[in-house]
Amino acid sequence: MNNNELLIKMASILKENEKYKENVKAANRMLSIQGNDGTWNYDPYLHGMYNGMEFIISLIEERTPNYREAPKSWGKDKLNNETLSEGNNATSTC
Repeated sequence: MNNNELLIKMASILKENEKYKENVKAANRMLSIQGNDGTWNYDPYLHGMYNGMEFIISLIEERTPNYREAPKSWGKDKLNNETLSEGNNATSTC
């Protein structure tokens, strides 16, 4: 392999490394969004989605995952209760 080919190979490796770093940053941004209050704790499905994303990113970053425990109550239940309460407080105009 001549010097020119070696430089091209090295540039390719660096480019791949930069793309990898960009992808890891993007994955962490997505995890941050999924981790917003009202999203991860809305229901069991979205809670599992967060923990699954955390697991995958922890594998990529070679670290221990930082799972979130289930909340005492789900956001969807709070919304349902608020909607029911508002319905009971509504006054009839008939």
